Amino acid sequence: MAEIFDNAHALLIGVGKDLPFTVDDAKAFEEVFTDPLKAAYNPKNVNLVAEEGATKQGIVDGFDRLITDTDENSTVVVYYSGHGAVTQSGDTFLLVPHNYDPMDFKTWVMADEFSEKISQIKAKKMVVLLDACHSQGMSKSVDNMTAPTKPVSKNVRTLASELSKGSGRAILSSCEDNELSWKLPGDKNSLFTKTILEAMQGMHLREPEEKFVDMLQIIRYVFKQVPERSKTVGQNNEKKQHPFVNSMTNLSSDGFPICFLPEGVRKSISPPVQKSNDLLQQEKKGIERNVSLLLRKIEFMEGKELMLSDPAQLFTVQEQILELKDKHAEFKRRIDTILGYI
Repeated sequence: MAEIFDNAHALLIGVGKDLPFTVDDAKAFEEVFTDPLKAAYNPKNVNLVAEEGATKQGIVDGFDRLITDTDENSTVVVYYSGHGAVTQSGDTFLLVPHNYDPMDFKTWVMADEFSEKISQIKAKKMVVLLDACHSQGMSKSVDNMTAPTKPVSKNVRTLASELSKGSGRAILSSCEDNELSWKLPGDKNSLFTKTILEAMQGMHLREPEEKFVDMLQIIRYVFKQVPERSKTVGQNNEKKQHPFVNSMTNLSSDGFPICFLPEGVRKSISPPVQKSNDLLQQEKKGIERNVSLLLRKIEFMEGKELMLSDPAQLFTVQEQILELKDKHAEFKRRIDTILGYI
């Protein structure tokens, strides 16, 4: 019998309507999360809220179910794919449900409502995957392009910040201000979703000898793959899409497993070479010195991140922080392994 990834929950929102592939994206996540040979979440803990079900009340009910069913030891993934908008004054951000009335903001999901629901979820291991776009000017932005896009608001960073207020959770968004979230020709899913699903299925690993997929590993893979593949869109060879995390300080340096690595991908883990306790202790001390150096580097880079406003510089620094944190998590896993043999 396949093993279940215990106490893990997912809320998957695909609004649909004039963006039908947002439903395909949410359903693709559902398929991977509930497959016992892939991510292996308990199907009863995976809530797909899509199309006609993705009303404001349907989204609120989905959050209320998460709040009720999870605790501080839970792993939680929230995925939203659909339109986002900003009021004319620029101070209120909105997510657009399936049945919204453009003349009545009460039918929209305010960012602070979204944020409030997130803050009520007790889970310490939580990530929000945000693919929210701004609906105005869609055709104008893509007159000379051949691939479907989801144009984003110029305030997408602010939107991500609003959604994470009071929660301390990481928000991973599909693209930067004034960029487009691409769906490449021939693909069923958006580039953002496709790369996350690839990482969840082990494509980020050269030697897949681990049992779990770590969130830091997923983000590093998405940061690398999305900009590179977006070069294939349009006439020039420039990178056209850059995902971002609202704040690297919200990502633990230890990382956390988000799901199982698919059974068919895992290689059997070779037993460690036998070493004496003295040699293992020496190795452990050496790794601990490296960990201490890494933590100082991470602290310095996170301070640098807070001082930057240029998106290109932010992306570069966030890539560097992700690499450092992933290495730190790798060192911590090795220390845990050594402790099991001392």
